[in-house]
Amino acid sequence: MALTALLIVAITAGAVLFFLLLRGPSIGRFEVGTPVAVDCPSGTGAPVCYQADVANVGEAAQQVRCQVAPGPDTAALFANGDDVYLSAAPIEAGRSIQLFIEVSPSQGSEIVSRPGVSCDAP
Repeated sequence: MALTALLIVAITAGAVLFFLLLRGPSIGRFEVGTPVAVDCPSGTGAPVCYQADVANVGEAAQQVRCQVAPGPDTAALFANGDDVYLSAAPIEAGRSIQLFIEVSPSQGSEIVSRPGVSCDAP
């Protein structure tokens, strides 16, 4: 009887360990808040700026890569002057960062619309 119980415990422990190995390492998972209009920092030259909060809702620290998609008839860039942002350091699980986006109308347009932002682990 004791040998049977020991065998059941060993099989269960083996199954749990096998599942953990198959699952692989934990990675960061990111959620992006809706960009909100904010005052542009002085010297940017952009007529409108937006701020988007990016949160690591995953289980582990991870770098984040974000892409900005301009709205209709607009041009949009992150504060680094590019349409792609890659964090220099990993974002800890449960932490968030703020990204600033500079938006201006396209050539010949006067329209400025909210950009979209998508982020993932690189």
